[in-house]
Amino acid sequence: MRVVVVDDEPIIRMDLKELLQELGYEVVGEASTIRDMLVVVKRSVPDVVLMDINLPDGNALTVAKDIAEEVALVVITAYADRRFVDMAKRSGVVGYLVKPFSKEDVYTAIEIATNSYREIRITKEKLRNRKLIERAKGIVMQELSVSEDRAYRYLQKLSMDTGRSMKSIAEEIIRKYG
Repeated sequence: MRVVVVDDEPIIRMDLKELLQELGYEVVGEASTIRDMLVVVKRSVPDVVLMDINLPDGNALTVAKDIAEEVALVVITAYADRRFVDMAKRSGVVGYLVKPFSKEDVYTAIEIATNSYREIRITKEKLRNRKLIERAKGIVMQELSVSEDRAYRYLQKLSMDTGRSMKSIAEEIIRKYG
């Protein structure tokens, strides 16, 4: 698992890096500002970003949504009040660690966060695919003047006959007729 550590205090970054390596994670980057974090995340393509909220150039949660689609975000902070937790939830954060934390806390937070992140991505992908298939089904209904059920069966048959996924069939129909 590839991890980026973001904290403005060098000693905390160093301690976290050592702790993460002891746990078997690969630390692929470090940053002390929001600007550096964005560059490091883009360059190193991590699985997880452990980030402090308050950085010298602002509140890291303001850009969290920008990277939450690409990576599991775990906040490391001294703030446990409800306002920060609510901001973190709205920002796409999937883990929250309050300082001081133990080695076990870090391990647990990363494992739960990455699992939750994977589940969220899978669910979003299924929803996108379902929307594509529904759109293609509507096109088939209109083009062939058939019922919803027959349009769906038509898409299924095309999928089975060609050995392609329903998503692939739907995309082709949308490109052609949509």
